[in-house]
Amino acid sequence: MVHFWIALDINDTAERLGVHPDSLRGWIKRLESPEAIEKHKVSDASQAEIKKLQKELKRVTEERDILKKAAVYFASHTN
Repeated sequence: MVHFWIALDINDTAERLGVHPDSLRGWIKRLESPEAIEKHKVSDASQAEIKKLQKELKRVTEERDILKKAAVYFASHTN
């Protein structure tokens, strides 16, 4: 299932890449295969997990920084 806008530019793109237009069409076809789409879905799930973990890391880092500041404060105000 080649999108019409891709088909219009495929010859130009293949020429710019230095490949035969049929090779480029084959790559596009493989990327639009059910297997490639399924692999991409897994990748999307991985990206969602990475974003979740980045958010959690940011929160934990902020908590650590607050605790460091509190430790310095209480250490300086202790007799």
